[in-house]
Amino acid sequence: MIHADEARGLILQKVRPLGTEEILLSDSLGRFLFQAVTAPVSLPTFDNSAMDGFAIRSEETRSASQANPAAFKVIGTIAAGDGPGKIGPGEACRIMTGAIVPEGADAVVPFEDAVDEKERCLITEPIPEGDNIRYAGEDIRKGNAILAPGERINSRTIALLAALGLTRVSVFKRPRVRILSTGSELARTGEPLRLGQIYNSNGPALAAALKEIGIESPEITVAADTEAELKQAISRINPSDDCDALITIGAVSAGDFDLVPKVLKDLGAEIIFHKVAIKPGKPLLYATKPPLQIFGLPGNPVSALMVFDRFVRPALLKMMGAREVFRATKSALASEDLKGSSGKEDYLRGIVEYRDGHYVARSAGSQGSARLVPLAKANAVLVIPADRKSIAKGETVTFEFLSGAA
Repeated sequence: MIHADEARGLILQKVRPLGTEEILLSDSLGRFLFQAVTAPVSLPTFDNSAMDGFAIRSEETRSASQANPAAFKVIGTIAAGDGPGKIGPGEACRIMTGAIVPEGADAVVPFEDAVDEKERCLITEPIPEGDNIRYAGEDIRKGNAILAPGERINSRTIALLAALGLTRVSVFKRPRVRILSTGSELARTGEPLRLGQIYNSNGPALAAALKEIGIESPEITVAADTEAELKQAISRINPSDDCDALITIGAVSAGDFDLVPKVLKDLGAEIIFHKVAIKPGKPLLYATKPPLQIFGLPGNPVSALMVFDRFVRPALLKMMGAREVFRATKSALASEDLKGSSGKEDYLRGIVEYRDGHYVARSAGSQGSARLVPLAKANAVLVIPADRKSIAKGETVTFEFLSGAA
């Protein structure tokens, strides 16, 4: 049995990004950039108004006051999309947000800060040069690098890329993943249960966890706890055609029907490790049959999701080209005693709140590996180190927010 950090290290040594492809920007949400993006144009591309107002010469307002306002003749209106205009001494233009600043103007006075007399406007205070003007290139200059390789594309980066006029981006390919749920007791959701059966919750849960990191819904296969059926299910997977990673669920522990390790060996896979000093999820197995990556998860639903989150998720993110594969680690004060188990790294399902300037953490409920209600309520994983039996109330506990949490 190896330690958690060693297990993560072995996995991340083996996995590699899967190659690249060029896709439409509109299809790129959640993907990871293959190469740095340099700006093909400057942003803004021209000097433009940040407000609806009057474009003026600022020097003509130096002595402006309520008693002695600066008066300007309004000679026209420039709307967004219009060509450039021009003003001379004593002149102003009505200008709309985003419109090109006319030649001769060096400031914009918002309508609400001026006296609008239609054919002229009055300014009652000095206006600084450059006020309410967005200058060409002040956001980004043409040729500058703006996004780094491995950066995840989100709605905000799409806004930037679209503003630069880009329609296609080069991204890392996504791994093709298959899920194999094992268990003769598994029934399809929606079907009536016979005595001794349970619904297959692990398959849909893992499919959802994959979707959260941007991997398309995988094919889910269910196999009974027989050597012949497991061999048949795994043998059908062809890495060169449709699968980069296989996630098996169940049949990796030490029971009479925990046949996945034997079947994998018989099919020529190399087992890199089997069993990790963690709780929940000790039976975790990692194997390879190049180029296929194989992750054997325990069958208990809490264990399966926790192990996926801690070990499989980072591996898949690396395969997707992500620059950062781990969640941000934070610290909180324990609001109650938190029980661990000496010799194993414990992953408690917890609830973390922000109070009085710091995070406060507590258990989400029973930590049994089959208890789904606390798992559903949890917004964080509380990590108890292997060398600690517990974290006492008032002590600091390390945690990571789960997907969708703050």
